[in-house]
Amino acid sequence: TYTFSNSVADLRAAVDYLRSPEAKSRFGLGEAPIVLFGYSMGSAVALVGAGGDDRVAGVVALAPCDHGYFGREIANPQTHLKPFLAAVADSIFGPKGAVPGGWPVFSADLVANQAKVGFPQNARALQNKALLIFGALDDETCPLEDHFFPLYRTLQGAKHPRLQARVLTTGHSLD
Repeated sequence: TYTFSNSVADLRAAVDYLRSPEAKSRFGLGEAPIVLFGYSMGSAVALVGAGGDDRVAGVVALAPCDHGYFGREIANPQTHLKPFLAAVADSIFGPKGAVPGGWPVFSADLVANQAKVGFPQNARALQNKALLIFGALDDETCPLEDHFFPLYRTLQGAKHPRLQARVLTTGHSLD
């Protein structure tokens, strides 16, 4: 079932596999640091999944989208994001989308877990990770004010020792 929570569980299963004797033997993997790389939702999964996992040394996040923020907005009947959320629901979960019919389950998961998957709430769990975060100045999908800056400011306030953040002059698709 396609949900944010299941995506984080899948990430953790992948890290489990990378540290398994089978993967070490099959691919010649040693104890090299694991650095996660993600774009958009993938960056959110990487940031949330890395928190509290000592096997993950760092995260590179491109155009990060705070799905805790989306969960709060989905639950808000007065949200200004209704048109955006409807478009996302149709493009991903509509009849021609990659996951037809899955919006009710996906959105319910975000609403139920908004506090667990929100960027500011997870910032302290990232304190011992190297972080490289790229926001996009003209990002209309995950605007800096709602997604990038709350995480960045929380990390800065916690005096994160290995944080690098850059804002690119581009949109969400990074073109």
